[in-house]
Amino acid sequence: LRNCYNTGSVTSAVTAGGIVGYFNSTSTGSGLQNCYNVGQISGKNAGAVIGWFHDNLTATGVTANNCYALDSNKKLFGREQGYTATDCVLVTEEEMKLKATILGTAYFHDSIIPQNGGYPVLNSSLYGTAVLP
Repeated sequence: LRNCYNTGSVTSAVTAGGIVGYFNSTSTGSGLQNCYNVGQISGKNAGAVIGWFHDNLTATGVTANNCYALDSNKKLFGREQGYTATDCVLVTEEEMKLKATILGTAYFHDSIIPQNGGYPVLNSSLYGTAVLP
């Protein structure tokens, strides 16, 4: 998954993730890039970005790169095993609202006509326009 975000709350009795809830053993080579979550995530194996990798994970090359979540969530990854994470951190609300340029060219600051609470928006959804100058 690349260039995606979540603003909603996720609750589960077992596994909950802000972007991905569960990776299984067929996830070889899968990954997340330039993603963020500002929703509250709760559950037994809850992670603000990824909830859980299967206990018998045989997948390799699973990565998370340049992913962020609000620090009100206590953990980025619910079950921390079986993946490589680079530049993935919990941040404050103020810091998240400034992440558009760090998240990449697919994002814009939500400041002209706020539609996402000031959090970065994907340029494809920004005011119904694919690209802004």
